[in-house]
Amino acid sequence: MRNQTRDGERGEHAVARWSTAASLLLLVTVLLSVAVPLRTSRAPTSDGRQYVAAAANLAVSGVFSTQLRPDGGSPTPNARREPLYPAILALGIEVIGADSPDLACLLDASRSCRDHLRALRLINVMLLVALGLSTRVLARQVGLGRWLATCLGIGVGLSTVFTSDVDEFFSTTTAATLLTAAAALLHQVVTDGRRRAPVLLAGVMLGLLMLTRASFMVSGLVLVPAAWLASRWDSRGAGRRCIAVLLISWMVASPWMARNAALTGSPALTSGASRVLAVRAEASTMSWAEYPWAFVVYTPELGERIVRAAPEAPWRRWDRRQEPSFYGLALGLDPGGEVQQRAGADVDRLGSAAAAVIADNPVEFAALTLPYAWRGLFGEAGRQPLQNQGTEMADILARWLAPLVGVALIALVPASIITITRVLRHRDAAVMMMLSLVAGSYVFHAATTHFIRRYSHPFVPVLVVTVVWVLRRDYRTAAADDVPS
Repeated sequence: MRNQTRDGERGEHAVARWSTAASLLLLVTVLLSVAVPLRTSRAPTSDGRQYVAAAANLAVSGVFSTQLRPDGGSPTPNARREPLYPAILALGIEVIGADSPDLACLLDASRSCRDHLRALRLINVMLLVALGLSTRVLARQVGLGRWLATCLGIGVGLSTVFTSDVDEFFSTTTAATLLTAAAALLHQVVTDGRRRAPVLLAGVMLGLLMLTRASFMVSGLVLVPAAWLASRWDSRGAGRRCIAVLLISWMVASPWMARNAALTGSPALTSGASRVLAVRAEASTMSWAEYPWAFVVYTPELGERIVRAAPEAPWRRWDRRQEPSFYGLALGLDPGGEVQQRAGADVDRLGSAAAAVIADNPVEFAALTLPYAWRGLFGEAGRQPLQNQGTEMADILARWLAPLVGVALIALVPASIITITRVLRHRDAAVMMMLSLVAGSYVFHAATTHFIRRYSHPFVPVLVVTVVWVLRRDYRTAAADDVPS
């Protein structure tokens, strides 16, 4: 009898292993089949130029700098961007080989380096696969089945939030991957009080996340009140372990902070925060007649129709495509901005000039939290359709399944609000801790930045998994209640 029992257990374990392997293979295969054909050889645009410049300078000169020196001169070190994503790209440039192109070629997409740009975009493909895998890990951590977890990993990976970035050089997918991994480890920190490895790994992941998105250095402080709640809801020392996670993350980020302090006089992880603060400060010079129009402009689809029907209404400064806009005024793209007038020609005074403008308009600055919080809810909206030039399978998935996933993610906004409310009501310390970084980052961006939609993209995997977990739990509870006693 015992031998039969052991044989049965071995058979079950073998089936589980093969099922896990098959699900992982499916996830990787689907994401690769979609992402690989999405690469092009076009030049990087927008912020991507700075990331590629930093990566090329690091690979060729060993200097971290976003300075665009296509003449081949030695770049001046700076702290314009966070270091992790450019470091990953620099590894890609090293892998390309000793004949890797110069910076001018990479930034202008000259004919001689188009293949190099396509090859470098394989880094983004690998990061997309890593995001799908980390989403699956999080789903399994909260107790979802392996095939459901695999479907969630594929669904998140196929969202245009992330597939659109395969051909861009943004840090969004890297940040989403690290945030999802950190959330899974924080959940384990609360549920498994006997092991120290999850605490160490969660701290490392959070530290790497800070080196990808500097805002998590501040928003990560949400772990302090979250740890206090966890200690009240959970008697297994979860609060102390979560504080340890935060301390470890600061240790991981501290060398880069020391480097920046020596270089710029400020330990901030990036000097780019002053530009973001300047835009927010310029918006605080609004008139109260302009204020309600921020909600209209930041409402996808419907808002665009309303403003087209009201061309004389005071909405234009909220739209960065208009002249003048708060964005253009703050950064000197349009003349007459309050922040620029105070900063003068000194770029280093942008942060102090923004602070002075905020000090003159504190009520307006605080009031901006509501429209920017509204703007941040619609991270999925407004993405461009995938321009797929690849295989028939990739074409079907990208053109049909990805838009369906996008529509589903729009429903994520109300679902997430309801889910977070239910988690707090049930006092689930582990899931609350898992959501804490998302909640902290959302509040931080709403309160201090102009909250462009890209800022909220890393939240998507954690919110998707949490919503599905709550729905499954409620379904099982309802099914159990329907069983006659």
